[in-house]
Amino acid sequence: MIFVGIEATENQEINKKIVDLCRKNGKIVIGVSNCDFINKEDSNCVQILNFYKNSNDIENGIDKYLHTTEELLKKFNYIENAEELVIDNPNKIAENINNINILEVKSHYPIIKDSDKIITKKCYEKAYEIYGKDLPDKVKERLDLELNSIIKNNFESIYLINSDLVKKSNELGYEVGFRGCVGNSFVAYLLKITNYNPIDYNLPFEIFAGINYDKEPYIDLNFSIKIKYKIFEYLQEKFGKDKIIWAGTIETLTDRTAEDTIKDFCQTFEINQDKLYKNKDDFINNISGIKRSTGEQPQAVFIIPKDLDINDFSPTEADLQGDKKTHFDYHSLWMSGYRLYKFDILEHDDSTMLHELQKITNINSNTIDLNDKETLDLFLHANEKSLNNSTKGISEFGSEFACNILEIVKPRNFNDLVCISALSHGTNTWKYNAESLIKNEGIKVDKVISNRADVFNFLLEKGIDKETAFQITEFIRKGKLARGRSQWKNISDKYKKVNEQWAKYRKIMEENNIPEWYINSAEKIRYLFPKSHAIGYTMNAFKIAWYKVHYPDAFYKAYFKIKSDLNIKRYYCKRQVLTELTRLYDKKEIQENNKDFIYNTDKNCKIEDLEILLEMYNRGIAQDKEEIIKEE
Repeated sequence: MIFVGIEATENQEINKKIVDLCRKNGKIVIGVSNCDFINKEDSNCVQILNFYKNSNDIENGIDKYLHTTEELLKKFNYIENAEELVIDNPNKIAENINNINILEVKSHYPIIKDSDKIITKKCYEKAYEIYGKDLPDKVKERLDLELNSIIKNNFESIYLINSDLVKKSNELGYEVGFRGCVGNSFVAYLLKITNYNPIDYNLPFEIFAGINYDKEPYIDLNFSIKIKYKIFEYLQEKFGKDKIIWAGTIETLTDRTAEDTIKDFCQTFEINQDKLYKNKDDFINNISGIKRSTGEQPQAVFIIPKDLDINDFSPTEADLQGDKKTHFDYHSLWMSGYRLYKFDILEHDDSTMLHELQKITNINSNTIDLNDKETLDLFLHANEKSLNNSTKGISEFGSEFACNILEIVKPRNFNDLVCISALSHGTNTWKYNAESLIKNEGIKVDKVISNRADVFNFLLEKGIDKETAFQITEFIRKGKLARGRSQWKNISDKYKKVNEQWAKYRKIMEENNIPEWYINSAEKIRYLFPKSHAIGYTMNAFKIAWYKVHYPDAFYKAYFKIKSDLNIKRYYCKRQVLTELTRLYDKKEIQENNKDFIYNTDKNCKIEDLEILLEMYNRGIAQDKEEIIKEE
């Protein structure tokens, strides 16, 4: 159905002519508000927004609200039989519109022909390579469980594409890290998406796939920044340039910006704020969240299925590189009923560091023994200054917070380091929780609550059935009780529900002889980190630490080339480093004792870099400054 819409303008003769032509030619014409906002009383918000945009006319568009029928009839009173435009014709159009879905309401994954056969073949071939043709029952059961659920839910292409991305990165000479729970998948390991066997680490698939094994796989991969765009180009070559779309974002006005703009507006026009609005919070809410500009999530892409086009989901626009990105915010495409799958191409320094260290030493990091005693000793004695070596410069374990945990825990093995990593990333897991249990109760770090997988396995060991164990683990890892008590204490129904649910779980745990200290610890947690994520990060950290222990020249060279912005050419001797550190320490102390003192937080990074440079000199290592040149 074709129709013409006209807006009530000052030039009434033009509108009369349009209506006359439409009526003579049998075309439907309607009178419209051409509205930009709903409520007439929100016109003052339009003025604020015009002011924010530095418009010459702050009243521009204040009448573009959704007009009532009576208001439109009045505006079109110069048209003969205005009811036809305002009432009759809009109803005709509405009567001819049916409920339609342009797309089928489902997840739209990339299509790979025979993906079920390909993934099964690849996984079994790798499993036979590891275990031999006669697979142990435990291995076969796990493999079949995962493959069946993946194929049943059409997740094969997600695994296969991520496997290809890792392979491409490896061909370019860079390892790939990962985040989240994908390390719990045996299939992911067999496809070389991850680099350790979850069966060896007792990582349950349920933590990744859900208790019903139907949770969409969320695979976050960490690539070196040096090759990130090459990975994007590889996807374009494989699937077609028009099928690879960067995830767009929409930048909106924040509450703070809205409040500041209102204040400036009132000061500029000498308006009393109380006369501008009845309720300040409601007024701010009307303005905040409005679009300012479009942007880009620089680490996420959509792969459009062969039989569809991105314009089926969203209009597009070009980014700064000329590549396509979604005009709509990516969350609306990723989390809606018509969902596209978001592939994450993340960045991490560890991949670049390991590449550089392997290049300098000619030693493959995959051959490093994760039980190497000298490297473990570095973590065990991280705070002993007499050793002239530390975990500074080691991801996950170089911060003051991590070093304090290392000093208290005194890690005995690689698994202890994994637990420390998980504790440092959780919320309310360490301070006033695991820290007290380890220091005061003598409980070992691998027994306290540090990660999801260990909680789930512990509950199963105690005899709790799998589904209930999973529900309790999810309740704890989301921090439902701790968050509920702080966020919903004034909302009686929600507060009551959370407490009732926890009372039920607490009773089950008590009946299965879960220690009281363990239950009390669980009650405090607001977020619990995945063990697989901690293993991945700890593996990379341990490898880099191994180079620092056994090949210190290579470590410092790689560190100052890859991870530091410090111009080490300025520091020719130990005395210069000490002088600069003393100056920065003094400034930092002033900041900590005086909140009004402005201190550049970037100086903290400089302090760490100088401490590592001082450590290098204390170990008797002098780098050739000319060799440490930043790559463009």
